Amino acid sequence: MKVPDQLKSEIIELMNNVSKTYFDNIQDDNIQNDISMKFGKMNRGLEIALGGLFGDRNIFKNDFIEYPNSLYDLDSKDNDKINIIITYAVAIEYLQNYLLIHDDIIDGDTSRRGEKSMWAKNSINEAIIIGDMYAAYADELFLEANKQLESYTEDKKFVAVTKLNDVYCATKTQVNTGQLFDLQLSKSDIKQTKNLFTLAYNTCIFKTSSYTYILPKFMGKALFEAFNDIKDEYNNDKLISECNHDGVIFQLNNDEESFESDVESGSCSVLIAFGICGSDDSLQNKFINLYGTKNKDKDVFNQIIQNGYELYNQREKDMEAK
Repeated sequence: MKVPDQLKSEIIELMNNVSKTYFDNIQDDNIQNDISMKFGKMNRGLEIALGGLFGDRNIFKNDFIEYPNSLYDLDSKDNDKINIIITYAVAIEYLQNYLLIHDDIIDGDTSRRGEKSMWAKNSINEAIIIGDMYAAYADELFLEANKQLESYTEDKKFVAVTKLNDVYCATKTQVNTGQLFDLQLSKSDIKQTKNLFTLAYNTCIFKTSSYTYILPKFMGKALFEAFNDIKDEYNNDKLISECNHDGVIFQLNNDEESFESDVESGSCSVLIAFGICGSDDSLQNKFINLYGTKNKDKDVFNQIIQNGYELYNQREKDMEAK
């Protein structure tokens, strides 16, 4: 079920309020403007908030959740619970800022969310430090939310906080590993197809799946369980598998949008890696002759894209068969 616009805007407003309060308290006025970075769509934070407040239909219910139109429509509006969940959500949005600042440096992108990117606005050295500061802010907010949760759910604080710590720490490790895989992939020689598919696949799993799907899904899940005294009976391996699949498809779709520019710049994406690994020698050679040039062949490009999706789908069928 679609999230009502009013409910979504209320959650985003609460996230912005928590962020403003935290940011204003820790920053010196002299550096406030230099390091400030506005939020984007806040999809990860929203999913954590919605999961923590209402659960996930794929985990706790057999059909669609009927979201209220507004937080004020709740039978019992528990402000303390809402604030705790929102604090976790904001922590993840700060983690997102950290990743994006470093991403822009690596990719050389000069704009972000309609503004100059952090390194373009300041310098590369400053942007690296500011990105690290956002990672520290995320940790600090996350720990603050843990303290609030421990006070609120005294009898089950150990289980809830442990689950949240586990997924948060694991995701930070995995997403940074994924960033490294992504950098290695972009510089890969596409003529050397051995291990290329594995590197591309691991880039999706570590970077995209872990952060875009597993982190918000499992954090929302742990919070909903804690506040509603629900025993975890869901098959977590199945949930991770679903998230991994969603992450790969998300990355392939994303790479399809930038396919021609990636080919022209000679930057190997996940889709390019999958596509060339799934093609015969003849098509590989045609594509290699176009790679890193401004020359375009729509038929070759479309076939590489199609083969990339087909190779992944075949891998999924083979894994299911096993």
